[in-house]
Amino acid sequence: MNEETSLMWQIACFCVCGALLGVLYEPLRILRLIIPHHSFITGVEDTVYLSLCGVVLFGLSMETGNGNFRLSYLLAAFVGGVVYFLTVGRLIKIIYSAVIKTVFKAVKLIGRKLLRILTEMKRRFRSSYIFLT
Repeated sequence: MNEETSLMWQIACFCVCGALLGVLYEPLRILRLIIPHHSFITGVEDTVYLSLCGVVLFGLSMETGNGNFRLSYLLAAFVGGVVYFLTVGRLIKIIYSAVIKTVFKAVKLIGRKLLRILTEMKRRFRSSYIFLT
């Protein structure tokens, strides 16, 4: 394999890796949608995520780049992540946002009905208890 093909293969690997790291970020986005976080906790989560990204990209560069690390690897991973977030990531976010909102609405509706039933049972219990004494 000549040098140009090898470099193109390496860049393609890093583009795919960037997209996969974007997929890895989705659980954090879902968690933040379900449970609102303080900015400090969000910063800690992002720091852990970026550390993981650094380790993954370093390992991939050592494996595919034969021990060399090039700036083009980071740019390719960035491009792969941006492409993911602007295409499939946007669609996935729309879908899970809608699902989570629907689940929250259903839980809220069920909670209201249960609360109404419990308050009615409490009212009946109190009225029957008064007549017993």
